[in-house]
Amino acid sequence: DAMMLAMDQAVGNVRKKIADLGLEQNTLVTFISDNGEPCTGFPGAGRFDRSRHPIELGDAQRAIRLVRARAAEFGALPDRIGMLGFSAGGHLTATAGTHFDAGKPDAADPIDRVSSRPDFLVLAYPVILSRAPYAHQGSFNALLGPNPDPALLDDLSLDLRVTKDTPPTFLFHTNADTGVPAENSIQFYLALRKAGVEAEIHIFQPG
Repeated sequence: DAMMLAMDQAVGNVRKKIADLGLEQNTLVTFISDNGEPCTGFPGAGRFDRSRHPIELGDAQRAIRLVRARAAEFGALPDRIGMLGFSAGGHLTATAGTHFDAGKPDAADPIDRVSSRPDFLVLAYPVILSRAPYAHQGSFNALLGPNPDPALLDDLSLDLRVTKDTPPTFLFHTNADTGVPAENSIQFYLALRKAGVEAEIHIFQPG
């Protein structure tokens, strides 16, 4: 699962704006961050046809652009739009954080004129690595099919795609996770550290 996160200008402001626009506000999650800033989540609706790459990435990029382009309507801060993902959703979130563009200023659709880069990432036991022994093979089979192009497989091993422009990232994992081993988070964290990107990681023993 993956979710958009937008920092509010005031407590409950995003939720009220969503309701005023006639959208389903019961799909939102509002909480207060540790530093007192209100934050609203836009859970991803997802597709039910098991669409493969790059369709799911296009959906994530469009969602980021949409929230950013309409931030004033939502009462959100356009430079505080992040993404949260769990497991395979963590792979999508990290893909959005390593595969983005600045937008097209001359695009006919105003949403396409803004950046698809998340301002921060929160990765919960994410799928990151595409190669054995730490890859979650089921996730990549679902994403790319049973015989993917090796170059595409490398492109989606996201520890290899980190740059200095990758957003600040918070990661957490458990040492007990045998489905998606903690090495996925660890390797991504080390790549962020090497690139000079702000990052924090927590590995818990049980869980």
